[in-house]
Amino acid sequence: MDAKREGLSLGKAALVVYASLLVFTIVLMVLSIPAGLYTVYSTHISNTSLSSASPINNLGLFVGIYTVSVPVATSFGSLFTVLTAVYAALLAFAGFQHRNALSAIRSALAQGSSELFGNSLLASIIALGALTLGIGLLEIIQAGAGIKTGSISGDPLLLFLSITLAPLREELGFRVALVGFLALVLGFRSSVKTGLKALWRPSAILTGAPGDLPNKVGLSIMVGISSILFGAAHYFSGAGWDVGKVSEATAAGVVLGYLYVRYGFHAAVLLHWGVNYFGSAFAFFGQGVWGIPWDSNFGNPLSVLVELDLFILIGVTSFFLVGYKILKRLARARGAIESDSGGSLNPQGPGAQVQGDQPRGGRELRRGRLRPHRERRQDAELPRAPERRL
Repeated sequence: MDAKREGLSLGKAALVVYASLLVFTIVLMVLSIPAGLYTVYSTHISNTSLSSASPINNLGLFVGIYTVSVPVATSFGSLFTVLTAVYAALLAFAGFQHRNALSAIRSALAQGSSELFGNSLLASIIALGALTLGIGLLEIIQAGAGIKTGSISGDPLLLFLSITLAPLREELGFRVALVGFLALVLGFRSSVKTGLKALWRPSAILTGAPGDLPNKVGLSIMVGISSILFGAAHYFSGAGWDVGKVSEATAAGVVLGYLYVRYGFHAAVLLHWGVNYFGSAFAFFGQGVWGIPWDSNFGNPLSVLVELDLFILIGVTSFFLVGYKILKRLARARGAIESDSGGSLNPQGPGAQVQGDQPRGGRELRRGRLRPHRERRQDAELPRAPERRL
């Protein structure tokens, strides 16, 4: 009994530490927003004559691997400000949506780590940590096998704007245009309202009934296709990526696709924003304020702190948490299969289920959690740590 009580105490202490790391990451994310605005408007990080007042005449938007040029009349600074406002709004929306982040943390301390996944912002940050470390490990393995990832270069101000634009542009082009469109069509079979809800969050078409299987298979296939296209687009974009980037971006695409289906468009955008913008904002800030190049091997204190957080603090902890949750779900699914294959008494016949069987096949399945291009050369997206930009 004492050993059990001691184990529970240690588990709760670990959760307190992990929850603190999540809150710390949220604080760093919030601080990166004014840091980025200050960098664009009040420093000169461009190697050329580009500045916040430089005009932009068109934007390249994606539909899968196709680029559509949209004429605009704005400036670097104005576009950056609009994008920053959108991400700040999505960050606040995810943090306070339905079950807010603090409520989810309190529940986790009382009931277990699974409660953390009840909030989309916390789920996105957990996925961010796991994905960052996972891609880092994948790059190390590929480098050991002689597979190069490549890197990007260019004017720092243009790169900073590109990686800030990428989360919205690429999630619209690869997740919404492909996975979301299928969900929209499938949802329209029920009602227009369901279809529109599914465009924002594809899991809206999943009711937990046995008839969900075709929809689940369809969404899974489309997530796979969009992820492969997402990986290939980086290689063929002409941005400087090598073949190793295909596997990294494809793996990231699967996680982004899962978050989009499970939590909604905002969760996928925030994960993408976390990898691209949050992972680089303080590096560009350091160049503008202290003159330390954004792609320096040593970086500045703030960028090093973010790297430490993403790779070690929430990186390692989230990686193992996600792995544990996945293994636990696989074990539970295997147990259910073995139980079914062993034969069970069902007085209602082969076509019916005993009343107690349905919640596990429906609600349990729906509550499952995951834990784990750009126009041309100018749409580069992996500053500072190329293996982690999408």
